[in-house]
Amino acid sequence: MLLAKDYIFNDDDPITAEGDLVKIRSKTYFKALGSYGCCMGRKTEWTFRVDPGEIRALGEKPVIPELDGVDAVLDRLWHGKPATTLAAPSVIMALEPMVAKQRKDETKSQTPVEEVAMLSDTAVRRSPAKTELCLVLDNFPGMYRAKIVHRLIFVVQPHGAYLKSLTIESGDDTTGCRSFDTAVP
Repeated sequence: MLLAKDYIFNDDDPITAEGDLVKIRSKTYFKALGSYGCCMGRKTEWTFRVDPGEIRALGEKPVIPELDGVDAVLDRLWHGKPATTLAAPSVIMALEPMVAKQRKDETKSQTPVEEVAMLSDTAVRRSPAKTELCLVLDNFPGMYRAKIVHRLIFVVQPHGAYLKSLTIESGDDTTGCRSFDTAVP
């Protein structure tokens, strides 16, 4: 079997081997969240089984699956589709005006890009009771100002992708999500 595929990886993401399994972390792209070049993107982990005479791909999964939920909500809002099965009404109401403003700004641009915001930083904090996801978005309307960091903190339903709540924090903390007590996989 020949397996050939282009992928992007970061030097910080090692290739690991555990017994007959090889795991490779790579960067892919979101639908609504932008990530160019060395900017953070959708990190996935490919798993391969190495047997004598054969390498089998066992699949690819997101490293932070909660980000896929946020991306799906933003993508649906960007395209004017309902997101009520993915997020609480309060989350949708907080995001809708920002997405609408970004869409309006993009239509005025000479080089429009179909993305809601640039993903700058992320962290996740998991517990049995809840999962919290911290995002710093660079070009989200009203979300980024010089020397002021605006973090979006989503509470995600345990074992799911439903966004239960959203808190927006602002301050001069330039550490982004690193000051968010994290346990990133």
